[in-house]
Amino acid sequence: MKNILFVVLVLFAVSCGDPMLKKEKALVDDIHRLHDVETMPKMGQLVSLKEALGSKEGLDSIQVLELKKDLKDADDAMMGWMNQFNWPSDATPVEERVKYYEEEVKKLEEMKDIMYSAIDNAEQALK
Repeated sequence: MKNILFVVLVLFAVSCGDPMLKKEKALVDDIHRLHDVETMPKMGQLVSLKEALGSKEGLDSIQVLELKKDLKDADDAMMGWMNQFNWPSDATPVEERVKYYEEEVKKLEEMKDIMYSAIDNAEQALK
Protein backbone atom coordinates (compact mmCIF):
# COMPACT_ATOMS: atom_id res chain seq x y z
CA MET A 1 0.00 0.00 0.00
CA LYS A 2 2.84 2.41 0.85
CA ASN A 3 4.46 1.74 -2.55
CA ILE A 4 1.23 2.52 -4.37
CA LEU A 5 0.82 5.72 -2.38
CA PHE A 6 4.39 6.74 -3.18
CA VAL A 7 3.87 6.13 -6.90
CA VAL A 8 0.61 8.10 -6.83
CA LEU A 9 2.33 11.00 -5.07
CA VAL A 10 5.21 11.01 -7.55
CA LEU A 11 2.83 10.91 -10.51
CA PHE A 12 0.78 13.70 -8.96
CA ALA A 13 3.86 15.84 -8.44
CA VAL A 14 5.00 15.31 -12.02
CA SER A 15 1.56 15.88 -13.48
CA CYS A 16 1.13 19.09 -11.51
CA GLY A 17 4.38 20.37 -12.91
CA ASP A 18 6.58 20.35 -9.84
CA PRO A 19 9.01 23.23 -10.50
CA MET A 20 11.97 21.28 -9.08
CA LEU A 21 11.33 18.39 -11.46
CA LYS A 22 11.09 20.82 -14.37
CA LYS A 23 14.35 22.44 -13.30
CA GLU A 24 15.95 19.01 -13.01
CA LYS A 25 14.85 18.08 -16.52
CA ALA A 26 16.21 21.35 -17.92
CA LEU A 27 19.57 20.75 -16.21
CA VAL A 28 19.75 17.17 -17.47
CA ASP A 29 19.03 18.50 -20.97
CA ASP A 30 21.86 21.04 -20.51
CA ILE A 31 24.25 18.27 -19.47
CA HIS A 32 23.38 16.20 -22.52
CA ARG A 33 23.69 19.21 -24.84
CA LEU A 34 27.00 20.38 -23.41
CA HIS A 35 28.56 16.93 -23.38
CA ASP A 36 26.99 15.09 -26.30
CA VAL A 37 26.58 17.96 -28.76
CA GLU A 38 28.98 20.76 -27.92
CA THR A 39 32.11 19.11 -26.52
CA MET A 40 32.40 15.37 -27.17
CA PRO A 41 32.32 15.81 -30.97
CA LYS A 42 35.35 18.13 -30.64
CA MET A 43 37.59 15.44 -29.12
CA GLY A 44 38.81 14.24 -32.50
CA GLN A 45 39.59 17.80 -33.47
CA LEU A 46 41.84 18.14 -30.42
CA VAL A 47 43.90 15.15 -31.56
CA SER A 48 44.05 16.36 -35.18
CA LEU A 49 45.22 19.81 -34.12
CA LYS A 50 47.95 18.38 -31.88
CA GLU A 51 49.22 16.34 -34.84
CA ALA A 52 49.00 19.29 -37.22
CA LEU A 53 50.95 21.49 -34.84
CA GLY A 54 53.72 18.91 -34.71
CA SER A 55 54.20 18.96 -38.45
CA LYS A 56 53.67 22.66 -39.19
CA GLU A 57 56.76 24.48 -40.41
CA GLY A 58 57.48 28.02 -39.35
CA LEU A 59 55.85 27.98 -35.90
CA ASP A 60 57.85 28.94 -32.84
CA SER A 61 58.60 25.80 -30.84
CA ILE A 62 57.59 27.42 -27.55
CA GLN A 63 54.28 28.51 -29.09
CA VAL A 64 53.71 24.96 -30.37
CA LEU A 65 54.40 23.51 -26.92
CA GLU A 66 51.97 25.96 -25.31
CA LEU A 67 49.25 25.23 -27.88
CA LYS A 68 49.73 21.48 -27.50
CA LYS A 69 49.56 21.84 -23.72
CA ASP A 70 46.30 23.78 -24.01
CA LEU A 71 44.86 21.07 -26.29
CA LYS A 72 45.99 18.38 -23.83
CA ASP A 73 44.47 20.34 -20.95
CA ALA A 74 41.17 20.48 -22.83
CA ASP A 75 41.31 16.72 -23.43
CA ASP A 76 42.20 16.11 -19.77
CA ALA A 77 39.30 18.32 -18.65
CA MET A 78 36.85 16.22 -20.67
CA MET A 79 38.28 12.91 -19.46
CA GLY A 80 38.36 14.14 -15.88
CA TRP A 81 34.76 15.29 -16.02
CA MET A 82 33.58 12.01 -17.54
CA ASN A 83 35.45 9.99 -14.91
CA GLN A 84 33.97 11.86 -11.96
CA PHE A 85 30.39 12.29 -13.23
CA ASN A 86 27.77 9.92 -11.84
CA TRP A 87 24.04 10.14 -12.38
CA PRO A 88 22.37 10.44 -8.98
CA SER A 89 19.99 7.71 -7.93
CA ASP A 90 16.26 8.30 -8.29
CA ALA A 91 16.16 7.78 -4.53
CA THR A 92 18.24 10.94 -4.06
CA PRO A 93 15.99 13.87 -3.14
CA VAL A 94 15.23 16.08 -6.12
CA GLU A 95 16.74 19.12 -4.42
CA GLU A 96 20.09 17.32 -4.08
CA ARG A 97 19.94 16.12 -7.69
CA VAL A 98 19.23 19.67 -8.90
CA LYS A 99 22.17 21.05 -6.88
CA TYR A 100 24.46 18.34 -8.28
CA TYR A 101 23.31 18.99 -11.85
CA GLU A 102 23.80 22.75 -11.43
CA GLU A 103 27.40 22.15 -10.34
CA GLU A 104 28.00 19.76 -13.23
CA VAL A 105 26.60 22.21 -15.78
CA LYS A 106 29.05 24.84 -14.47
CA LYS A 107 31.93 22.36 -14.83
CA LEU A 108 30.84 21.49 -18.36
CA GLU A 109 30.58 25.15 -19.36
CA GLU A 110 34.09 25.77 -18.02
CA MET A 111 35.38 22.71 -19.86
CA LYS A 112 33.69 23.87 -23.06
CA ASP A 113 35.36 27.30 -22.74
CA ILE A 114 38.77 25.67 -22.23
CA MET A 115 38.22 23.36 -25.19
CA TYR A 116 36.93 25.99 -27.61
CA SER A 117 39.69 28.43 -26.65
CA ALA A 118 42.40 25.79 -27.20
CA ILE A 119 40.90 24.84 -30.57
CA ASP A 120 40.55 28.46 -31.70
CA ASN A 121 44.12 29.30 -30.69
CA ALA A 122 45.56 26.24 -32.44
CA GLU A 123 43.56 26.91 -35.60
CA GLN A 124 44.73 30.53 -35.68
CA ALA A 125 48.35 29.44 -35.31
CA LEU A 126 48.00 26.95 -38.14
CA LYS A 127 46.64 29.54 -40.59
